[in-house]
Amino acid sequence: PEIAKEDRIFYEIVSDIIMQMRQRVGDKAVDIAKSIEDLEIDENSGKVVRIKKSPAKIIALLILKYEKLLGEKVSFALPRPNSRSGRGFGEVSDKTKDYLATVEKNLVVIRKYFE
Repeated sequence: PEIAKEDRIFYEIVSDIIMQMRQRVGDKAVDIAKSIEDLEIDENSGKVVRIKKSPAKIIALLILKYEKLLGEKVSFALPRPNSRSGRGFGEVSDKTKDYLATVEKNLVVIRKYFE
């Protein structure tokens, strides 16, 4: 409740990333999160307590440090609409397709910036 409504989404995104990392590498994910200077987390639960600076920077650093630990790239690629693999979304509006394309472009820019 003490987190401003407009900032909550960032806390949720960072928390989700840490949770997904924990499912794959366990408590090493908490160590990665603790190593980020502008991110404060509860050491026991891994809960995000405070994001001190840019959430985009925090997210990018989490991903980069996670990739370094694993020695492989993390894929945030979303299934392509109407893909031939059968894992597409089925009927997808043009607005959704545009949104997915924008997300994909943003991820590429973030990766290039921090490599």
